[in-house]
Amino acid sequence: MIAKNEKLLDAMSKFTFLLFLTFYGCGLSNSNTIKDSTTDKVVTKTSIDDSVSVTSEKTIDDTTRYSHFNFLKGCNEFERAIGSIQGATESDSIGPYPIADCFIAKETYELLFVPKEEFSIRKKMSFEDLKKRYFADTSYATFDCYAFVVPMLDPEKQKDMHKDYTQYPSDVKVYKRVRLDSWKLLTKRRINSLSEYARLELDCIFNINIKSY
Repeated sequence: MIAKNEKLLDAMSKFTFLLFLTFYGCGLSNSNTIKDSTTDKVVTKTSIDDSVSVTSEKTIDDTTRYSHFNFLKGCNEFERAIGSIQGATESDSIGPYPIADCFIAKETYELLFVPKEEFSIRKKMSFEDLKKRYFADTSYATFDCYAFVVPMLDPEKQKDMHKDYTQYPSDVKVYKRVRLDSWKLLTKRRINSLSEYARLELDCIFNINIKSY
């Protein structure tokens, strides 16, 4: 879960949905951009690969260590953003990070993209540099990609879209891409709150307290 990015890493408050970015010149088609007149949020909905037809009935097989489900192509409509990790302190988050949320799949999930550079280099990366790379690298080969399979409500269908839409308690399955089209089950963990979800995301990013499968 990502929090709104005001400057680069603003102080983390209660849930404010993040800065959504419009797609321009990024090589992705079929985007549908909606401006919310009551907020500054711009939601961009797009499919990552228009050549792939995916229905919301497609399921994720977690019976093996590797998934045949391609999370990058497994959703017809993503909501994308860049921001710091919601529920974590600014010093812990070391963001911002690009994300893509899929609310329409049978099992909702969130993609988290982490630049492959070492931490010392990554923390110096500007928001604009990260943004350019996120939209230019359509295969995301320069990112470590994580998929968090967790029940989420579509914020656009809720009375207050700025509230945390993750469902608690939940058993989260985390997958990491090991090749362009292959994903490995990294870990499973039960979360009871936003802060526990943030801790899980950070543990995956920095490979801390991960119970492998």
